[in-house]
Amino acid sequence: MVKPGARVLFWRGAVAVTFDLIDVRQAPEVPERLLPALARLGRESLVTFAAVEEGKRGLVYIDGRLIRELGAGTYGFWNAVAAPRIDVLEVRRQTVEVPGQEILTKDKVTLRVNIAAVYEIVNVVTARAGVKDVNELLQHEVA
Repeated sequence: MVKPGARVLFWRGAVAVTFDLIDVRQAPEVPERLLPALARLGRESLVTFAAVEEGKRGLVYIDGRLIRELGAGTYGFWNAVAAPRIDVLEVRRQTVEVPGQEILTKDKVTLRVNIAAVYEIVNVVTARAGVKDVNELLQHEVA
């Protein structure tokens, strides 16, 4: 009898079955060759998946500690022992705009000033370690 939600595998004839023993504490990242098969399993795989797009960088934290920076690509991290967190930051040029502010001049003339700033994150580790939200900080500093 197979219980609901259980998985059962059947082979027709003798088949060679192999396995890899992985110490997830020592190697928290899933080997690339296992990603497609584990992705098909979904939540049962005990893997946290991350897709980092071109023009972005990811930072991997395990137990609150920064493990490494990720470039563009698809990654997986074991979550059987610790809970990995992946933060993704945009490294392409971005614009932050501050809404218009009215200034009264010495001769009682009202001027409306709009400010726009263009920025680019060069070092994602420093950007994330220094502030919670780079865009919010820049908007506050420009205003």
